[in-house]
Amino acid sequence: MKKTKKEIKFVYQSDYYFPGPKYAEKLITKEEKFRDKIRDLRWEDIHKQNNRFDLNNKDNIEKLLKISDMTHEVYLEYVAKLRKVEADVEAWGLAEKYPDYCINAGLYCYLELPDGNDYYCQLINEHSSKDRKFYFDESMFNKKFATPIRGLIYHDISYPFYYMVEEHRLSFKEVLGLTKKNFYTEIKLELE
Repeated sequence: MKKTKKEIKFVYQSDYYFPGPKYAEKLITKEEKFRDKIRDLRWEDIHKQNNRFDLNNKDNIEKLLKISDMTHEVYLEYVAKLRKVEADVEAWGLAEKYPDYCINAGLYCYLELPDGNDYYCQLINEHSSKDRKFYFDESMFNKKFATPIRGLIYHDISYPFYYMVEEHRLSFKEVLGLTKKNFYTEIKLELE
């Protein structure tokens, strides 16, 4: 069993698809089904937790809005890092040397679940190249996102907070426990 897990990890995490052993395709399919099952169970758990969460309580709403403000600060730091990397690529002359370069960036949230498992979710994913620079809408900078969730419907929320709550990546209870330490940025520069 250990050998099988090792092969699945290698095949799925490779940047390009190298089939390797005969049953690699079968292993990938099994792993995808397993991940889908885990994701579905997670969504059901989040849905149950959110149904029990009291959104009529003004204190809970205020706490959620404070978390939204904090995620907005994290988002602005993320954008500053992306712009710096983009400027560095131009300043170092990499854009001329490698015209097909690509910058892949993501904002992630890390959380330790009560059962002891670690949970990582990608909130935002951005790409930049010579022809297509990073694009940021004014609504992202001005916290002009709205959600149909009762209690939050008349408040503007941040871009990352919208994805955490609206797409059921984290439950309200989990969101309340977040700090800036739970967020991190991953930037990859691919030179071709």
